[in-house]
Amino acid sequence: MKRVFLKAVYSKLAPRGAAGSFINDRRLSQHQAQTYQLLGDPDLDAIFNLAVTGDGKSLSAYLPALRDNRCTMGLYPTNELSRDQESQVNGYVKQLSLAPRPQRVCRLSGEQLTEYADEHNVSRQTELLRRIEQSEILLANPDIYHLIMNGYYLRNSDARDKVFNALIKNFTLTVFDEFHIFSAPQIVSVVNAMLLTRATHGAGSRKFLFLSATPAKQLRANLERAGLRYAIVEGEYRHALEEEATVIDKNEYRRITHQVSLFFDVIMRPDKTAERWLIENAGAVITKFFREHPGSRCAVILNSVGAVKRLVNQLRPALQRHGVSVGENTGFSTRDERHASMAQDVLIGTSTIDIGVDFKINLLIFEATDAGNFIQRLGRLGRHDGYENERGETIKFDAFQAYALVPQFIHEKLFEKPEANGATPLQDGGCYDRQSFFSKLHDVYPPVNDFKRYAQRWGGLQSACVYLELGRKEIKQAYEGARKQLRDDYERTFELSLNQQLARVRAYIAGDKQDEKPILEVARSFRGGGALECGVIDRSVADEPQQFKTYDLPGLLSNCVIADVLGEAEFKTRAEKAGVALRKFRYCKLYLVISGYRDEPMRWHFHLPTDLSAQALDRVRATTGVSVVLSDPEFQNPINRHLKRLKLVYYIAQFDNFSAKRRGSLPQLFALYPLTDLRTTGDVLPSYSVAFSQEALLAETVFFYFTTAPATTLII
Repeated sequence: MKRVFLKAVYSKLAPRGAAGSFINDRRLSQHQAQTYQLLGDPDLDAIFNLAVTGDGKSLSAYLPALRDNRCTMGLYPTNELSRDQESQVNGYVKQLSLAPRPQRVCRLSGEQLTEYADEHNVSRQTELLRRIEQSEILLANPDIYHLIMNGYYLRNSDARDKVFNALIKNFTLTVFDEFHIFSAPQIVSVVNAMLLTRATHGAGSRKFLFLSATPAKQLRANLERAGLRYAIVEGEYRHALEEEATVIDKNEYRRITHQVSLFFDVIMRPDKTAERWLIENAGAVITKFFREHPGSRCAVILNSVGAVKRLVNQLRPALQRHGVSVGENTGFSTRDERHASMAQDVLIGTSTIDIGVDFKINLLIFEATDAGNFIQRLGRLGRHDGYENERGETIKFDAFQAYALVPQFIHEKLFEKPEANGATPLQDGGCYDRQSFFSKLHDVYPPVNDFKRYAQRWGGLQSACVYLELGRKEIKQAYEGARKQLRDDYERTFELSLNQQLARVRAYIAGDKQDEKPILEVARSFRGGGALECGVIDRSVADEPQQFKTYDLPGLLSNCVIADVLGEAEFKTRAEKAGVALRKFRYCKLYLVISGYRDEPMRWHFHLPTDLSAQALDRVRATTGVSVVLSDPEFQNPINRHLKRLKLVYYIAQFDNFSAKRRGSLPQLFALYPLTDLRTTGDVLPSYSVAFSQEALLAETVFFYFTTAPATTLII
């Protein structure tokens, strides 16, 4: 096991005499004050704040609202992060001695919108408009924003601009947090929204603020082609080990991240996974650390929900014998489990906790899919001096330690294979500042495909639909000038022909592609809509209403013990009887009952009853007939009776799952699954792979440009 030391990070404070350097008696960081000033610049449309993790980017976003009552919409990729930000924003009001007002902060998700509408006995649209018009700070997710800006939340009789006009009018600042986690479809959506805002309300009248420690190169390239003006704000930092901290002027710099001792160990599939590593090392790592550093808090971040479930079941009794409590936090955890997990000594979770959630820990164990994911997860550690326990006592941390579980080839590149100068990128026992360390990570991790041609292949359909919506007869005259500008904007920004995109949309709606209209709906969506989302009754949960969940079919097949397959009517009858709102399940395609979680993942694959060798596998399709083949076949037929009837949007790659990801430089967790056809018999491994919904469009974007070049080369 190798170890390096990451120096503490100190952020430069705003100059004392500069305007806006203080809010009440709190001195701002330089990047916070600079962001606030730029948000008032009429010659800018967007600002990118790239300050490092833990340096208060969120406060910079809400300074205009807190100081100047400027209405702000904050958009967060997960509901967990939105909930965390609600607490933070309310905390700013209290910490900065600002006068609270009833409508200062409102948090909104699709489920909450339904609850609010039912509470006031009005439509969701009416309630949405009320929240837009009455909130000073509205915290939501980008999915809601996308739906509004693309003409959803409307009745047929409504003017097509009714909701998006209200949104743009009320919120002069829109904040996108952690935007780097999104891919090409979401970038297209946001750029479309920015172009619509400029075309209808003028340049510089509304601001967009992107908060991320990672530069958004593809987004910025789009803004440049569109002529949208932006500025970049980066913090100014100094780095020092604890024994060197005396060289830092504490009057001009504030420590934002503690020094961290970072260990590297190797994991390999299938024998030595992160899950297996934790089972074998929990005593030597977690128990030992808690014994040596009483009052510690730990987070474990893994890629698999199934691995988290199994680990919690195995580690909880073992650690509790040493007085260490364990909680879980995943997309499949109940509301109570997620809430309780934040107060446990050891929190085990997935990406639901690494996307910006600010929890207080001094021990971190994690695996990562790529360099950006590594940096994101490491950023959860070292941000706080300690925490307040349930008795109101302040507990101070006295050490900060992390364990990165990396593949063998990454470990070799970092520590074992010398570069041209004869040295390895990292030295065992070496000390590094964060910037240089992150640079070395980017050098050794393989690049991940950014799907930069997506806008031309599929994103233009979304632009064409917005253009058509503004051409509806009841509003066409009012938006004639805006439509002309948007036509030019779309073609220049996305490098496409709008006439061609309009022809494609019309073909999907009423022409020769009408049977494949679901493809258009996927292209118009923000995150794809959950092609294989299931309604689930989880019998392992004691509280009946919280037994009702949603999750994707592949994850359920891999990790859960299926107890029954239900029809839609029976599932919804049970949900209503338990007092669960049915709207939560509006995108579900199948309905399963599970009794628990598997000790190890089950093998399975998708199947199409056709000879794929006789077909041209060069396009996205929408059709029925897809089924699954399970190694534990008890519920295979009941699942397939429902699954085969579904019209699914899919793309087939002519490579097995591993080869397709390698050839296309696809992300490690990209939703690409093994597929067999009519010719497959016996134990022959699947030689094709399939992606559904939005991933189908992304995969097609990659392989459309694929050539007969060497396997490791992709021309895009």
